[in-house]
Amino acid sequence: MDEQEFAALGPVAKWSHLKTTMDYIVQMDSIYSLRNRLNPHHPKKQQEQEQRSVRIDQAQRWAHVKNLYAEHRDELSNTLESPAFEECKSIIERIFTTELDDALRNTLGE
Repeated sequence: MDEQEFAALGPVAKWSHLKTTMDYIVQMDSIYSLRNRLNPHHPKKQQEQEQRSVRIDQAQRWAHVKNLYAEHRDELSNTLESPAFEECKSIIERIFTTELDDALRNTLGE
C-alpha cells in the first residue's frame, strides 16, 4: 500500500494496516525458522542468504510502517481505545524514541 492509498483510509483501516504489517514482520521469523527446519539440507551459504533476505524484507516493512505512522501521526494518536492498536502505537513510539536517543548520543559523542 502506498502513501496515497493509506491517506485515503479511515483511522480504523489505517491502524488495521499498520497492525497487520507489524504482525507479518514478527511472523517472518517463524516462517523462516519453519522453512529452515523443513529444509535442513540446504547449504549453509543458501541459508545465510535466505536469512539475510528475510532481515532486509523486515527492515523495509518496518521503514514502511514508520513512514506511514510519521506522516499520519496526529490522526493516529487516537487508538480508538483498542488494546491492539494501543500496543502498536506503543511499539512504534518506543522505536522513534530509541532512534532519536541513538542519534542524539551519536551527535553528542562526536
